[in-house]
Amino acid sequence: MEVYLKQWMSDYRYTHTQSVRRMCKVLGEGHGANIEILDQAALLHDCIKEKVPADFVNLGIELTSEDQDIWNVYPAIWHAALAGKWIRHHFEELDERVDGIVSAHTTGRAAMSLEEQVLFVADAVEEGRTYSYRDMLAKWALDRLDLVTAILASKLILRLVEKGQTIHPDTVLCYNHYRLLCENHWLLPEVRQIFEASD
Repeated sequence: MEVYLKQWMSDYRYTHTQSVRRMCKVLGEGHGANIEILDQAALLHDCIKEKVPADFVNLGIELTSEDQDIWNVYPAIWHAALAGKWIRHHFEELDERVDGIVSAHTTGRAAMSLEEQVLFVADAVEEGRTYSYRDMLAKWALDRLDLVTAILASKLILRLVEKGQTIHPDTVLCYNHYRLLCENHWLLPEVRQIFEASD
């Protein structure tokens, strides 16, 4: 699998992928996730980040009008939404749960599986991220995974609003779901400090 990844990815993307993989291992082991499936999803989560629709067509992978709409409306998350088709084409023997885990890693969604949630968080708090509160969220994720998920979804929504970009419905549902699960922690001073900090 890694031979393919090195062909598909730039050095930067491959380094990020390995960092996400390490973070998934730490969080996955801490929370009791299925490490084998989580590791496969971590390796493949950005497998088409640097691809375009023509790359699918060249391989004979059919794209529907809905797939093209995702590219047009949500280009930043297209690589997550369509990764399953790429994965099935190249690694049809993999557990199909990998596709679902990968598909949620940019938007999140309500009531994610543990593996989906770990990848969503790990991608945002891996050691290559440079925002000021990364270390704090990475530490909290070890025992406050729902809170970190809600914070990340909220921050994502705020960034998209500031940029005037479209917000995927799954991200809103993700925020609402996990925000309600961590009601008692939301007004803690350290949480407020995160929202006062710059990205």
